[in-house]
Amino acid sequence: MRIAFSLLLLCMIGVAGYFWLAARDPEAQRLAAVQREELLRARAGLRTMLAEHPVYRVADIVITGPLGNGIYDFRGLVAQGASQAPAFGQAVSTCDSGLERPACWTIRHLEIDGTQVRLDEAFT
Repeated sequence: MRIAFSLLLLCMIGVAGYFWLAARDPEAQRLAAVQREELLRARAGLRTMLAEHPVYRVADIVITGPLGNGIYDFRGLVAQGASQAPAFGQAVSTCDSGLERPACWTIRHLEIDGTQVRLDEAFT
């Protein structure tokens, strides 16, 4: 009984390994690498925009997304007086390419310490 179970398990591992190797299409891997690189550049541009924002300088930034249509969620800390408050928000890309540039990003929604901030167009 144990031998039959062991042989069945080995066969299942072999079949799973075959399909895993077959799914590793070189073109798909290249495309995934390009998309991953674009995502890293976009996050770098967004991170720089948030850290250097003229009004709401965000520190300790964590970026998630993309959510679609160039929208990314972020969270971090914003200085409020002598302390820092948690900040949550969404940013949207304003460029079709070159997302590594901070100028290609604008804050779409921002909450600081649980209070929604009304964003003035001059500061986003």
